[in-house]
Amino acid sequence: MIFLSAVKNYQIVLWAFIIGLTVCVFGAIKLGQHYGLAGFLHGYTIGQTLLMFILLGQVLIEFRSPGKPNFGFLRYARTMPQLVVIGCGYNLGIWIDKMIFWFGPEGEQVHSFLYTFTDYDAANFLAYITVIPSYTYFLVKIETEFCGHFWAFFHAILSKRAYDDLKTERRKIARVTRESLFGLVKLQGTITLLCLLFAKDLVILFNIPPVAVVIFQKLVVAVFMQTMLLIIEIFLLYFDIKFETMIVTLIFLVSNVVLTFASLQLGYNFYGYGYLIACTLAVVVAYFYLDRHLKNLEYYTFTSQPLVS
Repeated sequence: MIFLSAVKNYQIVLWAFIIGLTVCVFGAIKLGQHYGLAGFLHGYTIGQTLLMFILLGQVLIEFRSPGKPNFGFLRYARTMPQLVVIGCGYNLGIWIDKMIFWFGPEGEQVHSFLYTFTDYDAANFLAYITVIPSYTYFLVKIETEFCGHFWAFFHAILSKRAYDDLKTERRKIARVTRESLFGLVKLQGTITLLCLLFAKDLVILFNIPPVAVVIFQKLVVAVFMQTMLLIIEIFLLYFDIKFETMIVTLIFLVSNVVLTFASLQLGYNFYGYGYLIACTLAVVVAYFYLDRHLKNLEYYTFTSQPLVS
């Protein structure tokens, strides 16, 4: 999807999702009627697989190459191990609290390797739906506006323009970055506040156990923080701040593990606090690094360059 978006082939992406998700829904319903839970899962998987192959086929058409598959990109795992830690650590950080609850005392084995903790999983699913507008806002507005100022700053360096011009471009980057984050806070903050106000109604509407409302109220704030964390980390990686981003990611992962285990010991009313506090802590540290870098962007840009004789 990212490759096809890069060549602005949005129509194929749209139709691939329409076809794939339609097969997901009807395949799950039909197979589920005959084969139960396994049928639902197989129908969903067939639709997702079809979606992947449609997108993959279009990528191969768009990017034709006479060469054989080349796995040389794997060498970057040795030269840039921090990116491996960031990618794996962030995604593990998102899922580790769910895994702890699945295999905890209240987890339930549905079938084979499929585990669940219904109250926590259902509340999580509903909470994640609420941040869809924020991802749209980021892709449509933040990233496009930020990129223009980002490239203008580095083009000014490559063009050997005056230092005052660099400071002007740096101020523009800092301004659009902070305005983008503030706009995101206003958008998602409003949605999160409404979800908190109508939490009981939403839980009933989606047929989630009413007792899970106490978990949902924490998780809807937590996913707000997690969205902020993701976007700030993307900004950090734009500036190639790998080490600090890795530190933020490890803080998120480790604190989520420790605090989720602690919430299990404290009882049901504390479920969700581990994820919420871990996301919030990581956001605070990530914003500190981003703000510091924006204030001294010229210094960090020039001092990060290798010395040549």
